[in-house]
Amino acid sequence: MASIPPFSEAHIESLARLLGECGSGSDMTRVLQDRGLVDNSRESTKWRRLYWVFLTVQEQYGCASSHPETGVFGGLRHGGGCSCCRC
Repeated sequence: MASIPPFSEAHIESLARLLGECGSGSDMTRVLQDRGLVDNSRESTKWRRLYWVFLTVQEQYGCASSHPETGVFGGLRHGGGCSCCRC
């Protein structure tokens, strides 16, 4: 996978807010675990959980695409047919 430059915190927040509307908190937990992404955010809202997970992984790998399996944002489509991402 080619390296994607880091996203700004504002972009990460926007993506987290959008994706936070897709699915339930337990769906989010399952997808993050399936992708090997650890949620140590101690946040209660879905978008804040995603924000901290995405930001932490991006800081760890130095870019938006360096997570070994998926990149920070890759593979997070949940397949629910929702209006927010048209999966």
